[in-house]
Amino acid sequence: YISFIMSNIPSRETRLSKSGRSKNASGKESREAAGLVGPDAGARPPREWWVRGRDTVGGHPTPIIAGIDEAGRGSLAGPVVAAACVLQVQRVPPFIRDSKQLSPDQREEAFGWIAAHCAYGIGITDAREIDASGILAATEKAMQKAVRELADIVNPTYLLIDGRDKFWFDVSHSSIIRGDETEPCISAASIIAKVTRDRLMIEYHGKFPRYGFDVHKGYGVPMHFETIRAHGPCMLHRKSFLKSVLSSESKPLRIA
Repeated sequence: YISFIMSNIPSRETRLSKSGRSKNASGKESREAAGLVGPDAGARPPREWWVRGRDTVGGHPTPIIAGIDEAGRGSLAGPVVAAACVLQVQRVPPFIRDSKQLSPDQREEAFGWIAAHCAYGIGITDAREIDASGILAATEKAMQKAVRELADIVNPTYLLIDGRDKFWFDVSHSSIIRGDETEPCISAASIIAKVTRDRLMIEYHGKFPRYGFDVHKGYGVPMHFETIRAHGPCMLHRKSFLKSVLSSESKPLRIA
């Protein structure tokens, strides 16, 4: 993919510059809840470091390739979280791989390394937006938010997106099936998205303790189904996902 990408990078004049855009306020609040901003979050490399560190090849700018992945797409509750990540390293550590192949502790360690060495952006769409526009459109929106936030640090020239879906971006891009297993930048994005979402769901557990979000992170495990049937869904649940879960014998649909 890399050789193909380098031969198809659009000129700088044809790319949309996003460096002046501000972050979404609600997204920042969600990231604060997840512990991703503030003194303990780990400082990202400044924009100047990325600009200064970029060389040219044959008189042309070096391509800046960002990987994109999401977490929470199949969950019954909580947001879908997307991440876009650029790796600025010659050698990728062995722990940068598909987040599903890592334990929670390993993901946290990998996230710390990424925060210190990479540029990344995060996008979040909540359950209400998922119900309103559908999970595919909500996932695309979260990914677009992630790319815009990444552009506050560095403007990517090409995107590699995990999966087979054909999402729309202002930047040239390719979708790669199982890209989180084969492309390190997508693997890094998968770790960022997963850790961010897990932290959010643990935070939400404090507000809705009966559902066990700290354990299953909103996915459809037996204990989660039982709790929904017993108490009804809360405001974090995706009502469009629950039609087959709630039977006529369950409690009526309500906000817990």
